[in-house]
Amino acid sequence: MSEKGYIEVNEFMETSVPGVWALGDIVGKAPFKHGANYEARHVIENMREGGAKKAIDYATMPHAIFSSPQIAGVGLTEEEAREKGVPYEVRRREYKKTGFGKAIEEDRGFVKYLIDPAGDTILGCHIMGPHAAILIHEVVVAMSAAGGKASAIRDAVHIHPALSELVQWAL
Repeated sequence: MSEKGYIEVNEFMETSVPGVWALGDIVGKAPFKHGANYEARHVIENMREGGAKKAIDYATMPHAIFSSPQIAGVGLTEEEAREKGVPYEVRRREYKKTGFGKAIEEDRGFVKYLIDPAGDTILGCHIMGPHAAILIHEVVVAMSAAGGKASAIRDAVHIHPALSELVQWAL
């Protein structure tokens, strides 16, 4: 157990006891239902005999707060990037600067990216406003399946007028 009372696991979700695995809230890594689902998929695959074990990677674990306004994020925050000495630039777009944002009269919401300027890769994204928990998924896919390339979102055709344009135009 850790000092905070969590069960300690390695990068494959194995405990210090051979053949015993742990996941979910008890390991304290990703305290979300979708986090436990992700860990469970890894545990199932890693338990298979003869198969190569796959380490779990939380870098693209999204989170959302279903408040009003909604808040969602994935990846690094500015504070985390500064603490780690990771160079970044901020790119931001407000809901009200899109056709749909104007139509719903949203004047507080925004999308904010942290971008690695050298590789044009997404380090993090944070959204505050209507449907933030849905909008963040395009960023999660770009970060996990497209190597984090901002171009995966920027160069894709987005429906107009739709809130998804906000995720694109912020880049």
